Amino acid sequence: MDTRENQLMLAYANDSTNHHALEWCGQILATGQNAEFRMLQLTDTSEILPQLEQKITTLQPDLFLTDWPKAEGGNALLQFAQRENLRMVFLRWPEFTKINRILILSGGGIHVIRQLWIAQRTAEAYGCPAQVLQVIRGAADEEAETARETTRLQARMLGINTPFQIAYAPDILSGLAAHIAPDDLLVLGAPNHWRLSELFASSLPERIAQNFSNPLMMLLGTRPKRFQLREVFWPSMINPGMSALTREDAIGQLLDCLIRTDQIPENWRERLLQQALAREEICSTAVGNETAFPHIAMPIQGGLAGCLGIFPQGVDFAATDGVPCKFVFLFITPDYYYSDYLDLLAHISEKMVQNTMRQQLLNSKTAHEILDALDP
Repeated sequence: MDTRENQLMLAYANDSTNHHALEWCGQILATGQNAEFRMLQLTDTSEILPQLEQKITTLQPDLFLTDWPKAEGGNALLQFAQRENLRMVFLRWPEFTKINRILILSGGGIHVIRQLWIAQRTAEAYGCPAQVLQVIRGAADEEAETARETTRLQARMLGINTPFQIAYAPDILSGLAAHIAPDDLLVLGAPNHWRLSELFASSLPERIAQNFSNPLMMLLGTRPKRFQLREVFWPSMINPGMSALTREDAIGQLLDCLIRTDQIPENWRERLLQQALAREEICSTAVGNETAFPHIAMPIQGGLAGCLGIFPQGVDFAATDGVPCKFVFLFITPDYYYSDYLDLLAHISEKMVQNTMRQQLLNSKTAHEILDALDP
């Protein structure tokens, strides 16, 4: 039994140039929560990962800090973090180089509030300002303003008055390039859990790491014990007012949404589309109540990805009742683990059988209104 009174934060630096920064960050974050901090030293450097896993399993830290994931051994550590549901900070800050600002790249996901807290603690301890940057693809709209206000509210909840800036750009990398300075420490959230462990090399954080030489801090939060729809569907993954002539077109548009939001690699699109359509030929995923659940199983580690499209004119999914589907939930899940997926289906089905709920979703103008209705 764990009888520890205070939280425990552990850090380990495999890269010696990262040691100073990891130790400093661990100490200031531990101080901010009145936690104990330990810098791990391993005796056998030829077998690092098994020793780390043993230490973490034994000590059960509340936060673990380590180097930025690398190709050699990186995926194995990420998979271990996913399996153990660890809260982690990945750091790339060689030689603890001087910084003049902490830039928080906010995407509106589940890591934002922890990004804000850790960034503010780091800025205060280092003695430099912090700023939030939110890159919006395309032009200004109500969704962008709502996302900014949500992040502002989370900051106020923590007593943080960090300046905010919104940048409109074709993609995240170009928007970031226009606003980042060479001496910024960039703080960002990790990708979803399955992409973190299986496809980190093509994820947004790693693409940023490859394109920018700045010090980087990536935060991985834990999955909640009670599954929430908001863990899968961020506002950017909810699409009201869509239109499609066929179910192939509808599924293709939803796959494009997952690509835009960096949930799946672009080169997966055709394979996933054909797999989804093959499943539809075997058995329609229309379940009644104007709702369809196209589902793609993949050989991935844990977690799931999904998005929602609302098609007011309906799409023919070959439903047994002949009614076109107006609500299409697309999911990508592991091919051997359905626990989270089943919990999610149970939650959604309770909502979608209600006529009043379906009408409320059709009348909703924004993704935030839809999410508030489905997951109040």
